[in-house]
Amino acid sequence: MDAERLIVVTKRIFQEYNFRTEEQTNSVHFIYPVGFTTHSGDNELAGMRTLRKGTIELIELPSHTIEIKSSINLKHLAIIATGIGLVFCFVGYYISESGWHIKLIVFSLILIAMILVIGRKSIKNRVARILKEIVEGASKST
Repeated sequence: MDAERLIVVTKRIFQEYNFRTEEQTNSVHFIYPVGFTTHSGDNELAGMRTLRKGTIELIELPSHTIEIKSSINLKHLAIIATGIGLVFCFVGYYISESGWHIKLIVFSLILIAMILVIGRKSIKNRVARILKEIVEGASKST
């Protein structure tokens, strides 16, 4: 199994998941294009996707092995988590009594942190499944 075959399989698998890919030297950049409006409602939740952009890098080591590194942009997850936390805080702030305001702020910060931790774990698991598919696909094509 060589890096070139892994890059071909990586591009194919990301394209199966509807990602756009761009190949560079020993790496593949991927991005999920989001369409914002349809009349059928097909992509209502597409704007909420957190795995949208990243890079898979293949590094050939001297021991004739290939190390696969991935880096994922978590900006969209941070925006969604912050938005949900702020909405919860503002709604609670205007509905609740004045004694609960500090507690709501603290709870909103905890909610943001929980969404970030759970979202990051979910993205890591999804990337791990994709990387497993890449390795399996490359070993089948040999």
